[in-house]
This record gives sequence, C-alpha cells and structure tokens, in this order.
Amino acid sequence: MKRRIACTSERPQFGYHLGLEADDLRLLLGRDLSTGKDHAVVAVRNNGRWMILDNRNPTLLDSSAISDFLPLFAIDYHGLTLLAAR
Repeated sequence: MKRRIACTSERPQFGYHLGLEADDLRLLLGRDLSTGKDHAVVAVRNNGRWMILDNRNPTLLDSSAISDFLPLFAIDYHGLTLLAAR
C-alpha cells in the first residue's frame, strides 16, 4: 500500500534543463538486502524504463536488473511516498 505525504510547494523544475520531467526523477531510500544496510539511489525514467544510478556501481542499471535493493521510500516533487514497510 502506497501512502503519500503531500508537498505544498509548487512543482519544481529540477531536471528540466536535462530534458527530464519532474515525474521522471526520484530519490529512492531503501535497504540493501546483500548488506542489510540502508542505501539511497537515484531513479530516472528514460523511454518508459526506470534506470538506477547508484554510487556503488559505475554504470547506469535497468531497474529490472536490481534484485538486492528494497525501496522503502520515494522522494519526488510530490513529496515523500511510503513504498514498503520494513
């Protein structure tokens, strides 16, 4: 079940100069299942596919290729969304 905490500010234009819509960019906070530690990654939607930028990996990864990350929260221009409970 997703829960969203509303953001009252106007829609920011971050990513606009990169050709991204605000809906196509998210910061994901979650759990690295291989280490048991909390971790954050950036998710970008490109041509309908979510790509993951992770500071521990030198390449951009398709989200379907990641099996050891459990996203718990998403932060985007809407605010904070709870994706899963621990």
